[in-house]
Amino acid sequence: MYPFPPTVPIQTAILPCDDAAVPDLLDRIQVTGQDYITKHLHHDNTDRNQKNSTRLTLLSHARALVRALETPRETMIKHCWAEPSAAMCLAVGVDTGLFHYLSCNDAGCPCTEGRGEEGKQGRGEGQEEETHPPPSISHPSRDDEDKIPDPSNPTASPDSTDTANGTHHPSHPGNPKSLTTLSTRTGIDASLLSRLLRHLTSMSHIRQPTPQTFLPTPFSSSLTHPIISDGYPVIHASLPALSQFPTYAKRTGYREPCDPENGPYQFGVRTDRGFFEEQAVKKPLLELFGNHMGGYRQGRRSWWDEGFYPVRERVVDGAGLGGEGDEDEDGEGKVLFVDVGGSFGHDIREFAAEFGDVVGVGRGRGRLVLEDLPEVVGQIREEALVVGSGDGVGDEVRIERVGCDFFKENPVQGARAYYLHSVLHDWPNPLASAILSRIAQAMEPGYSKLLINENCIPDQGAHWEATALDMMMLGLVASKERTEREWRELIQGTVRGDGWRLKVVGIWGGGEEEGVESLIECELV
Repeated sequence: MYPFPPTVPIQTAILPCDDAAVPDLLDRIQVTGQDYITKHLHHDNTDRNQKNSTRLTLLSHARALVRALETPRETMIKHCWAEPSAAMCLAVGVDTGLFHYLSCNDAGCPCTEGRGEEGKQGRGEGQEEETHPPPSISHPSRDDEDKIPDPSNPTASPDSTDTANGTHHPSHPGNPKSLTTLSTRTGIDASLLSRLLRHLTSMSHIRQPTPQTFLPTPFSSSLTHPIISDGYPVIHASLPALSQFPTYAKRTGYREPCDPENGPYQFGVRTDRGFFEEQAVKKPLLELFGNHMGGYRQGRRSWWDEGFYPVRERVVDGAGLGGEGDEDEDGEGKVLFVDVGGSFGHDIREFAAEFGDVVGVGRGRGRLVLEDLPEVVGQIREEALVVGSGDGVGDEVRIERVGCDFFKENPVQGARAYYLHSVLHDWPNPLASAILSRIAQAMEPGYSKLLINENCIPDQGAHWEATALDMMMLGLVASKERTEREWRELIQGTVRGDGWRLKVVGIWGGGEEEGVESLIECELV
């Protein structure tokens, strides 16, 4: 017998979830929709961040309307049937090159000659295996600069046309592809493929102009980019950690996991290895994971964007770059910025391009240092460490690389700013505290700052993207996305042997805004 009796009549399950909210939501959609049309579909001088804010507001209202109109039964079916099976179909499509074949221009495309290497999205087919160190969760791979388009440059993609708001859509959907053609090219039995395609059509992921032909959507065409498509095989490989979590939680008395070597991931996947170790062992899963993290970062606002965190006022000013005494004991410029655990340097390259007038080697400039494990930084191409100034004012900037383990003493002492992006959320509190302690020991009181770029989840009104990532951290590495209170407790509990301790000076950005991580500034007191 079910131990918890129902609290509402069964009729509740077949009624809209929130009829009363519908009129207000329709009004909000009408007002915001008009604003969206003005800013996005007409030529408008509004900046990109404001345009995106309008889009996100309209999207939030639209999602709220769907939730209000859906019945509980419909929501349950969506969760239990529609979405898991759609993810399954998408994973098969990615593995077989379906979305390439669906959207490619037949004329001149190598895939028209048969199922050649160019047509294979199959994981690792025809590829030489390489050993790559694991990127951190939410941190892109070393090759993302070659794979991720620049959202600020509408002409970056030759296969797209510009809309009024500076975004890209396929220049045309191409010609419809027949079921027979797609079956031949993917190697999927026509009967099976027709079922997969029908479900993808019903979920609006592709289009079906006739019973036997199909067309791509912007979403399905985007799956031809590894940074978008590779999330599906990665998540499917890790899914047991989440699907088995209810059983794991019950067996452990519903206690919060805190051991990344003996937690939900090991229980669900049935392995003795930690998540990152598993990624490194299971090539090509590691490369796919790195691509997925690059996709996660796409379109997200940077903390140094105007109106977010005032870098020049809070970091550059007071760094002592402009006159006598701005050199270290070796006669080189002071270190302005150290990217700790920065993987292959995506963030620090962007930082160098943005602040090319004040960074680099030499008098009046602040040096940039990228730190990660020796086997990580050792793989970075030399030319990838040279960055041109984005504003055309500064000269080319060379980034220094230093191999180190952030659980050990930091080799760069007394830098102006130490930076951690999506590092601490990979580790439960005891290990995160150990990382912070090593950085605190390297900091110079009254001069050095610690900048932490992470989600800072509000106690109320948290955004689903941040809470979803929190659930992923729970299942994969027994860690978490932290609230402001949790961040302050973790950071301010870091005390050096000489009595200096870390203090949170301020928190900028993030919270309820979609896709935006916070910037937490810390100093020694």
